[in-house]
Amino acid sequence: MACDVDNPLYGPNGAAPVYAPQKGASQHVVEELDAGLKNFSEKVEKQFGKNLQNISGAGAAGGLGAGCVLFLNGELKSGTELIKSISNFDEQIKDADWIITGEGKFDEQTFSGKVIKGVLDSRTKQQLAVFCGLSELTAEQIAVHKIDYLAEMVQLAAGVEDSIKNAGKYLEEAAEQFAAK
Repeated sequence: MACDVDNPLYGPNGAAPVYAPQKGASQHVVEELDAGLKNFSEKVEKQFGKNLQNISGAGAAGGLGAGCVLFLNGELKSGTELIKSISNFDEQIKDADWIITGEGKFDEQTFSGKVIKGVLDSRTKQQLAVFCGLSELTAEQIAVHKIDYLAEMVQLAAGVEDSIKNAGKYLEEAAEQFAAK
């Protein structure tokens, strides 16, 4: 199975704490979900001898990664690495000056196996431009990850709702600003 993140099933970086708040879950609900995933994992280990917590990506899609491994006898592979391999990405970018990529919400989770992480892993001398809906990274974090250009659609819009509703318009405007540099 292609998987775009490497989160464990439960714990601070697990499915519930990372993804449930994005779906509107309160802190109390997040704690209940996380406890349930831990309980499920313990039952699975006792019954089937499989430690789901040690599987990179088990927390993907709210724990669907763990389910694919357990119930389908599947193997989780990085979707980013799969696409990079199929497209011969490293060869395709070798002479590029810039790589342009994007993310909806640009935050530390972005560096847990998503596309931008894969691009950073392949980049050699190229500069990197990131177009995103919203960034929660500090200037220091952006510098540490060597992001050369950052465009946030929310900065061009009247707010988050406007940036989502009119994403195409703001992406076009951001691309024009980038091209003018």
